Amino acid sequence: MGRGSVSRSIRFPVTGHETVLDAISNINGLPVMSSPRRIWVARKNPGHPGPDNVLPVDWKAISEMGATNTNWQLMPGDRVFVQSDPMRRFNTNLGKMLEPIERVLGATLLGGQTVNTIKNGTTVIR
Repeated sequence: MGRGSVSRSIRFPVTGHETVLDAISNINGLPVMSSPRRIWVARKNPGHPGPDNVLPVDWKAISEMGATNTNWQLMPGDRVFVQSDPMRRFNTNLGKMLEPIERVLGATLLGGQTVNTIKNGTTVIR
């Protein structure tokens, strides 16, 4: 399963009593672009080289139902990943591509309408 890229890292001290809910609270909740269904904790395997343990997080169960089974207690070195929602990411990227075109077309249409108004000497009020 692809995890996507990390665009923002926030560090804070962990005493061993914090949970995933505490970590998300420390950053003032989930970012707007985040997907509540794509949250996990990556934890190193002490003394064992290889991939991290991936601990899935059920955000809805933690935040809305008070479930504790995936509200992992965080240990020093743990990383909490929150992936962005693919549809929101697509919409944002599409907007970035279309914005310059909309700006040019908007200026062109406004300029054309202004010229027609001056030529005809009429103003259309809508």
